Amino acid sequence: MRLLAVDTSTSHLSVAVLEGRTLRAKMVRQVSGGHADCLLGAIDAVLAAAGIGKRELDCLAVCRGPGSFSGLRVGIAGLAGMAAALEKPLLSFVGLDLLALQFASCWPGIVCPVLDARRHQVYWAAYEAAAGGNGCRRLSDYRVDDPGKIFTVDRPAAILAVGSGVDAYREVMAAAGGGRLLGLPRGIADLALVPVLLREQLAALGAGEPAPPVRPLYIRPADAEINLARRQAADDGRPDSGCGGRRQ
Repeated sequence: MRLLAVDTSTSHLSVAVLEGRTLRAKMVRQVSGGHADCLLGAIDAVLAAAGIGKRELDCLAVCRGPGSFSGLRVGIAGLAGMAAALEKPLLSFVGLDLLALQFASCWPGIVCPVLDARRHQVYWAAYEAAAGGNGCRRLSDYRVDDPGKIFTVDRPAAILAVGSGVDAYREVMAAAGGGRLLGLPRGIADLALVPVLLREQLAALGAGEPAPPVRPLYIRPADAEINLARRQAADDGRPDSGCGGRRQ
């Protein structure tokens, strides 16, 4: 199974090509502008490095969130268009799940991937190693909270907080908890583990089942929606202008 995996959910763009569980080529780069400016070029470069043509791919996979709204739209739309053009199935994964999978097997306590959600918040969830060391098990919902809230779960000293949220809010998190903080670059989700994370979906594809629909994981409303709601709330609180309508 030749798989192209893409993650545009954070300020880094990650692209990888795998054959089975063997990593053939990958690229991770900081995105200073928008993901749309570099996504297709990055895909072409990684495929060239892997020596695999687009039509030789068997499957595509994209991160569906949580993360940057514009980044998610670019990644999902770009991979959906590519999958349709190539007539290949498109699978999806959650970035927090992938980041947890990297560390759950080597950390004895709770792993909390934390992604910078801006507005002084982080996207996060809590995980622990699954029985028998077979992957990891999610212990909480996917959440968006103030950075210190992740240490309100049980056994705060046993928490490994990992991801871009650590770099953004290290002081707040250090003051709130007693666990270990691990930021970038190790706190970037490793696309080489996508076949492990998606093993059930890949097995279903191999059995002839269709790929499930890809739905973005939006935990918090987009900034534009938040700003619009604030403007509407402010308008609703304004005194009447005396002309039978709201004051403009």
